[in-house]
Formats: sequence, C-alpha cells, structure tokens
Amino acid sequence: MINRRFRLIKVLGRGRSIVYLCEDIESANKKIALKVLSKNATLEEQGIFKKEYEIIQNLDHPSIIQAYERGTIIEANENESVEVGSKFLAMEYFDGEELKDDLIADESGLKEVITQICSVLFYLHQSNYIYYDLKTENILIRNSDGQISIKLIDLGFAKLRNNNKDGSIAGTAEYIAPELLNKEPHDHRVDLYALGILLYKLVYKRFPFPNNNQLEIYKAHVEKEFEFPAARFNSEIVNVIKKLLSKNPNDRYYFSYQVLYDLNIPLSEEIYQYWVPVKTFSDRLDILNIVNRYVTTPTTSEVIAIRGFEKSGKSEICRKLYSIYANSIFIQNDRTRSGIQLIKSFLNRLLFNDIVFNKLHHETLELYGKILSDSSKDLVNDVKLIVNKVTQIDKIILIIDDLNLYDSFVLRIFEEIFPIFQVNGCYLIVTEKSDHNYVSGFLNNLTDLNITSFTASQTEEMLDALFAEFFPVNAVKQLVMRYADFLPGNISEFLRNIVYLQIIRFNYDKIETISDENSQKVLSNLFNEIYNIRYNSLSSDEIKIAKLVSSFEVVPDLNYLIKLTGLSEHDFLRNVDELKRKDIFLSHSQTGLIFSSEGIKNFIYAQIPDKKHFHKKIAVTIGDEQWNFSKVEQARHYEIAEEFNESYSLLLSEIREAEKISALKYKLELLEKLLKLPINNVQEHEVKTQLCLLYSVLNDHKNAFQLAQELLNNEMDESEKRELMIVKGNSMIRLGEVEDGLEILKVIVPLINDNNKRARLLLDIAWGELDLNNFKTADEIANRIINDPELLPEYKGDAYNLSGFISINFNHDLETALSHFNKCMLEYQKANSIQRMAAIEGNIGNIFNMKEEYEEVEKHWNKSLELSTSLGNLSYQALLLMNFGIYHFNSQSFEESINKYKRAALIFSTIGEKIEYAKSEANLGETYLFICQYQNGIQSLENSRETLKKLSNQIEKSESLFLLAKLYFRIGHFKNFNKIYQELNKILEEESISERPAAHVKYLSCLQAFINNEKTNCNLLIDLADVYYAQEDRINYFEVMVFLIEYYLNNNELEEAFKKLSDKNFEQVCQSNVYMEIEKLYLMGKLSRLNKAYYAESSIFYFDKAFNLMSDLNINETMTKILFELSTYYSERGNFVKAKEFSSYGMALIDHLAQQFLDEGMREMYLSSSHRANAMMIFDEIISNN
Repeated sequence: MINRRFRLIKVLGRGRSIVYLCEDIESANKKIALKVLSKNATLEEQGIFKKEYEIIQNLDHPSIIQAYERGTIIEANENESVEVGSKFLAMEYFDGEELKDDLIADESGLKEVITQICSVLFYLHQSNYIYYDLKTENILIRNSDGQISIKLIDLGFAKLRNNNKDGSIAGTAEYIAPELLNKEPHDHRVDLYALGILLYKLVYKRFPFPNNNQLEIYKAHVEKEFEFPAARFNSEIVNVIKKLLSKNPNDRYYFSYQVLYDLNIPLSEEIYQYWVPVKTFSDRLDILNIVNRYVTTPTTSEVIAIRGFEKSGKSEICRKLYSIYANSIFIQNDRTRSGIQLIKSFLNRLLFNDIVFNKLHHETLELYGKILSDSSKDLVNDVKLIVNKVTQIDKIILIIDDLNLYDSFVLRIFEEIFPIFQVNGCYLIVTEKSDHNYVSGFLNNLTDLNITSFTASQTEEMLDALFAEFFPVNAVKQLVMRYADFLPGNISEFLRNIVYLQIIRFNYDKIETISDENSQKVLSNLFNEIYNIRYNSLSSDEIKIAKLVSSFEVVPDLNYLIKLTGLSEHDFLRNVDELKRKDIFLSHSQTGLIFSSEGIKNFIYAQIPDKKHFHKKIAVTIGDEQWNFSKVEQARHYEIAEEFNESYSLLLSEIREAEKISALKYKLELLEKLLKLPINNVQEHEVKTQLCLLYSVLNDHKNAFQLAQELLNNEMDESEKRELMIVKGNSMIRLGEVEDGLEILKVIVPLINDNNKRARLLLDIAWGELDLNNFKTADEIANRIINDPELLPEYKGDAYNLSGFISINFNHDLETALSHFNKCMLEYQKANSIQRMAAIEGNIGNIFNMKEEYEEVEKHWNKSLELSTSLGNLSYQALLLMNFGIYHFNSQSFEESINKYKRAALIFSTIGEKIEYAKSEANLGETYLFICQYQNGIQSLENSRETLKKLSNQIEKSESLFLLAKLYFRIGHFKNFNKIYQELNKILEEESISERPAAHVKYLSCLQAFINNEKTNCNLLIDLADVYYAQEDRINYFEVMVFLIEYYLNNNELEEAFKKLSDKNFEQVCQSNVYMEIEKLYLMGKLSRLNKAYYAESSIFYFDKAFNLMSDLNINETMTKILFELSTYYSERGNFVKAKEFSSYGMALIDHLAQQFLDEGMREMYLSSSHRANAMMIFDEIISNN
C-alpha cells in the first residue's frame, strides 16, 4: 500500500520513470497508472515531471492519457518496490500495449492508427504545442472488439512553440528532424518528421537508419537519403511517408490532417470535434497578485474566496496557484464523494505530502488510522485534533475548489476546522460557483474576489494565445465578439461548438470559418441548438446513462451506476466512452462522471418525462441493494418522488449516525431540514423533541425553552416529559428566570433513578443556587456528590470545581479553593476529560495569580494553553490568552502582553466572537496607550469601537470610547477628544449603565474642563480616585491622582499635593509598577523644586533617581518631562555639557514619539501641544547656547 491509498498490482513499464498498475481505494478500487519518478532524480528531471502533469491537465483529447493528481510517495509497505520520497503522477489506466509493427494486422488497422495520431498531433499543433518525442514507445494501442484506440503516454518533452528559444534538442535520436540537429528555426513540423519515422518503422519493421551510434544516426538524418523498398502496404501510404520525411520542412505536410486527405480518410465528426484549443491560464494576473500578497504576508486569519460563474476560470486559477506554491495542498471537488468518505480523502491529502508528513507525531497518524477504519467515536473532534497538529507544523496554503458544491456534512466539518487553519497562520483559498448559493458565510475575515467576464481586449489576447499562427484567428475573433459571452470557459465552449457544427472547417490547404445565413441562424441560438444536436446524436443506452447521472447531486460509484442501468460493465463503459467523446461528460474526471457543463446536465434532466417515477425507482433500487451510499442523497430522491415517509426514515437514520460521531451541527441541519418536509404530527413531535434537546446541548437556551414550552403541551410518556422539563428548567435559569427554573428542576430530582443523571441535574441546580447567592445550599449539593462513591469521576470533578468556585467567591479562602481544584484535576484525569483538565489548570493558575505566586501562574496557565491548543478549542485558548495579556500587562512585560492580546484578537475574530474580539482590541489599545504607541492604539481602539457599534453593546463600547478619549487628550487632539466625550455622554444619558462608565464620563468632564481652561473640580477627582481604587482599577486611580497632584502643584496648593503624594494607597499602587514609581518621583522632584521644606532631598535627587529607573523601559511621556527638568536644572547651574546632553535626548525622544503618526496633521498637533512645544523650545535654546 502506498500512502495508505494506492494498492500496487504490477509494473506496467519503465523509462525515465516507472509506471505501476494500482488500485485507488479512495475510488472504489478503480485501476490507475501510477507514474513514479525516482527520489534521486535531478531537479531538472523533477521539473520536467511536474511540467508534464501541468501540460496534460490542460489537454483534453481521447488519444492523450489523462493525469489526475501529482504527489509524493510518503509511505509504502516494506515489500513494495517503490522508494519513499519519489514523486508520482496518478494517471488514467489504459489497458493497451506499446505500439509495435506486429500489432498492425492490415492496412485498415494502420490507417486507423494514422488517423488517431494525426488527430492528436493537429490538436496539439493548433494550440502551439510541439510534442518533440513522438515514437512507438510513447504510444499505447488497444484493440477491443476490432475497435483500435491509441494513447500518447509521455508528454515530458512537450512544449509551447515559443518556450524553446534556447534551441535545445529534445526527443529520441531515431526520430529527430534535421532542422533540430542543425539548430535551425523550427516549428510543429518536427513532429511530422517523427511521424514519418514512426510510420516507416511500422511499415518496414525497422528504422530507416539502423545504427547503434547516436552521432551516426544524427548524421544520417541530415545527410542521408531514405530508401523505400517494396512494402506490404499500398503506395499511398509510402508516398505519405516520403513527404513526411522530407529534409526540408517546407516540403512536408503543414497540417497533420493533410495526411488523412491524401489517404482518402474522411475528416469525420469523430476526428475534428476535438480540434479545439487546449485549456490555458487566462489573463487573471490581478487575482494572482492579490493572492501572492496574501500568501507572502504574515497571516491575519484572512480567507480568500474566489467567486465566479461556471467556466469563469476559477479552477484554472486554483491549478495555477497549486503549481506556483510548493507549500500548497489542492483539494479538487469531483462531486463523486461525500460525507465521511470525502473527509477521509481530505485528510489523506492533508497528511500524505512532503510538507508535513515527516514532522508528524505517530499519534496523529494513529488518529487518522482510526478515522480510516471507521473506529473513531468522536469523528469531528478527531478531525479537529489532526488538523490542529498539521497546521502547527507549517504555514500550509490550502486551496479548495468549488466549496459550495460540497454536501452539508462536509461543510459542517469544514466549519469546525477552517478556523484552526486561520488561527495557526495557514492560508485558506476557496472558490465558489456564483450560479449556486454561497456557503462561505460561516467564515470570518473573508475577502471575496469576483471573477468577471473578460473585456474585448482581454478576449482578443486570449484568442491570440490559444491558436497557432496558421489558424484564422481574426475570423474567429469576429464570431466570438458577436455571439459569445466573454467568460473564458464559455469562449472555449463556443469554439468547441462552432467546430462541432462545422462553422470552422478544416480544408486541405487552409482552415476557414463559414459565414452564411444558415450559420448565422444557428449561432444566434447556439446553446439550445447544440444541446439538441448533441442529445439527438445519443443512442438509447447513452441517453439512459446521461439521464441517470443527471438526476444525482452526489454521483454514485461506477459499480452502482452499472447496476442501476441494467447494462453489462462492458456495455456501460463503452457507452460512457462515447458520452465523453460526444462531450456530454468531461473526459478527464478521475473518479466519476461529470457533465461538461451545468447547461447540458440541466437540459438532459429536463428530458426525463416522469421525474417522480424516475427518482422513486432509483431510491428503491438503492434501498433494495443495501448499498453503502449517501442516505441524504437517497432521501432526496424519495422527496422528489413525494415518498416523504421514506425520506423521513432515511434522514432520521443519518441523524443517528451524526449523533454517534458527535457531528452536532450537521445533526441540527438535518433536523431543521426534516421539519420542512410534509411529515405527520407524530413525526413532527419526534423531530422537535430531538431538536429541543440539541438546542440545549448547543447552549441555544432561547430556542430550547420555546420548543420545550411548545412540546410540553402534547401528550407523551413520563420519561420524555422529564427530559423536556429538565431542558425547560435549565433554559429558564440561563435566561435569568432562576427561581422558576430551579423550582422545575427540584420537582424532577426524586423522579430520576439513575445516580449519574441525578448528579448531573443536582449540579445544574447547585449552579442555579449560586446565581441566587445561596452558596451554602450549593456547597451542600457539591459535597453530597463528592461523597457518593458510585458516581462517575467527571461528575465528582464537576462538584470539586463547584466547591472551589464557592471557596473563592463566597468564602474568600484561596487555600481551600486550590485544594478543591487539585482534587478536581485528579477526577478529570480519571475521566480523561482533556477539555475539563485545561479549564481547571486555568483555574489553578488564577488562584496563584491571586496569591501573587507568579511562577506557578505561568506554569499552570501554560499547561492549560497547551491542553486547549492540542484540542483545537479556540474559544478557550483566546480567553486564556486574554488572561495572559492582562497578567503580562500588570507585570510590565508589554511586548508579551501585546503578543497575547493580538493572538486572542485574531482567534476571536476568526471564530466570530465579536464582543470578545472588541474586548481584546480594547485591551491591546490600552497597552499601546500606556507605552505611548499612539498610532497603534488608535487603530486597535477604533477597531473595538466599530465592532461594538455594530453590536449595540454600550457597556463595552463605553470602555473603548473612554480609552480612545484619553488617548486623544494625551496627544493633544482635543477636537476628537470632544467628539468621543459627547458620544460617551450621550450613551450615559440614553442607557441605564453601571457605575464604572459613569465614572469614566466624570473623569473626562474634568479633562474637558482643563482643555477649556475651566476650574478643576478637585472634590470630583478625589471621589473618582476612591471609586477606581475600590474597583481595583489601578491605572485609572493612578491617572486621576496624578492629574489632581499636577493641578495642586500648578496652582501652588503644595500642602494638598504633598498629602496626595504621601497617601498610603497611592504609594502602594506606585510600588507595584515601576512606571508609576517613576512618575511619582518626578512629581516629588517638582514639589521639592517649588518648596524644599517638604522633603529632605533636593529636586535633583528625585529627578536623577527617576532617570536611573528609566533604563531598559519602554518610552513614555514621563521620560520627556524628567529630561526637561534635568536639562533646565543643569543649564541654570552652568553645566551646559550635561544640559545639552539631556536636551538632545529629550528632543530626540519627543521627535521619535511624533514620527509614529501616519497623518501629518496629527503629528503637528502632537508637537504643538503646549507642554511639548515649550519643552522643544527650551531644548533647542539650550542646545543652541554656545
């Protein structure tokens, strides 16, 4: 087994690479050819190998082998002959053999081979490709029931005509054209020379120049004439070979199809219908540039959604991105897998690549093995665990095509895991079809890029790039401009159709377009016309298959489709090949049958006369055969057939499966879907009951309460009624009706016989009692549970947690709380409940934080963060990071604080928790304000303000506004300060809010009075200081006290200033923060300068002491004030060297703070504020004084 996916059967061939026949277990053991390039291949060889895949991806011709996927062999069984580290291409398996002369039985067989080779060569040549390596070894042939088909199998040397400017010789010695050997300019006719050699070998069973010496062969190609002895085939064929082998390319055929004219082989629809341009990456450089900026910038959890209608070029963009970025993983949506099977396939691509595999822990692979073997009991969580581990290894670029074509189950899984990609710094690019409903609404931080139609000039450029110079491009342009829309894929479809309708004709000497009355009539109604023509060209069996496939949203495996049609496998596959040939199905789908367009699919589906009967027959057959097939898709068939009971039963079965793997959001979606069906009353009650219980589990208490209230009016058995009453009671408690909710729950307790269920209910009651401050009652319940030896450890752990909470908040006993939390941890460890363990580690850390044992704080919080991160529990991670941010802020580790707040903000933004995001941005803004990074502070606080404005959350908004007002006051932007002050004042007038916002408004009123040169209300400031101190808000307490002391000093109320500086609370707060201590020393120095009687030391003692404390600290405004005092002190005493030193430092510091502002006006405003302007003037005078 290779990569736990490909089962190796045998070697098919060897050359520059080895080709193995394998079974792909992801695709119902479909046979594929696995082309493997040795891990020891050179970089050049690896580049050719990758380029071959990309070229084949662009080609669509039945005589070219298809390449489905490229990758690396990451894991292989010991008995396999492949090397780990080798590159591979998963390719179409063609059951043929190498083209040899003994396989050509007669002239008709040879002509069929010539026809197919000439067809595929012209297909390449008209699109500017040169094959360069045409030889018998690169052609497989199969004869099935007398029908010959060939495949080109190696396109490693194929190049666009303009991409071989170095003139390098490519190909095999026996087939190389003279002009290549002479290093002369060449074109596609080098392939026609190789065709001549190939036909010569088939006809004469030898090369024209048999020699083992490569140089001698080269010389013969250039100088030696060919010999044409009598042959077993007629002279027409020999004459064709002679012309192909002309030394002068101008004497050869120009078009490969001219060979068919000379052999009297008619150019049938079967040949020319493929002569449409190859797929090419259209001019979407604007999209590529945006994506490049995105993936080369440290991620901010942004997601890019590329949206466009069918055939707009979305998939081509994905393939281009996959080609450009080595760390990308491309997930294509082939629409043949769904549900868990698709998730398995997704995980295989995510794990088995050379980006992450070798760095994976064995536990991650064991988890994948559980999912693969269907033994995972919590699939959603296990997938999250795997994704979390993978996304921490490398900054992956995940590209997912056609997101809105995935089934609901897969989308709900993506909803769970995409945020993990985002917060772990990976890049996520999805595409969506604009002709379907968008489903990316569950993603936050989404940037959508809409692909629009080309302009006329872009369309012209595309057509110039698509066709070789010999094609009538100008005539084609006129048709496209007149009759086609300008989406790239639709242009290609239009070209295919006009070839099919023979509006483009391939005459012997030239290619021309037909413009007459009939063609114009056809073109004016092209798509309806072409659909009718294509449909009418189908056989009855082909129509049967096409109609069947058109009726599915999730297409079954081929084996199931074969049984549904009643055809033999041979007949089914033969008809499928015809449907691909007739452009009904895409020819390059790896796993299933995909229509060439939504239009043709819808057209064919519309031809089904009795759809109800048709869908019912499908659904019944699936049920009778008991296939392992999507229940949701089967239910859809029953729903269309109006067999609603059957649809209901299937969806209910799917709901039970979702429950088993904890896919709760998917279960919710299914239940809500069921309610939309015309089901009977009993069924409706069953669905609503499940929905009610699920709402409760998902903490949607409002909906849970409403539904429980409704359902309890119905008749039901007592056990069901108890369950609904529990939901109702718990919901009421959560919604604030605590006493009524408790009354309901207490009635139910004696009715429950199961000890563990009773314990769960008692815990709910206990937490409700806490809401009513009945902590003794709550504690008694907790002890009752703790002392019951028969209960599960998780319930005992919950009870210890409750007791710990009571010990902290009601008994104020930290030691007892710590003891309870430690016992709680032991119980959770027994239960192996990692999520609960993470929470308790956080609680233990909180206790140590209260005890000011900071090493223990970091130890337990880090352990909590490690556990929650391993689970991918993003919400808890972010909350813990917020705690860390506050902790580091209080410890004056501002860079750490900023990093933690940023990370928390990113996570909250990603998972859509907008209030918490706004809080984290506000905290970040407060940190920036404290360390004078004003520009960053404005950005963070404005982000918080705008988010809360949309949510109408006035309490939190008032905090952000308050901080923003303080910031604008600090930098001297009084206009903005007044605006925000008025906004905050308006909130206070309109809303009934708590004491804290009211205090903020009062504080701002004092600042406004200062701005307006009005008298300062000292009593109000004293009251505010008391309020903030009581709230343990040290920052605002300190700022109010400093503002008050500055007022006293400026107004010569020195005794009052001294009293405040000597205040025990003020001294205690300053001792806890070095920045505050520095500010206090500065104020003491000012007071000493004004009156020496207050302190034993002179002012310079305090200024020097403050200055010495400043080293290695973040820059702040106090530093500039201290430098001002020092410079003026030494200047006044004639020590101009020191005065100039401090003045230079102070001037540089103010200038540094000013340069952060992006807006020049704001910078000027900052510099012109009175105290800074005065300081700069004095500094300048001191520096200039000689």
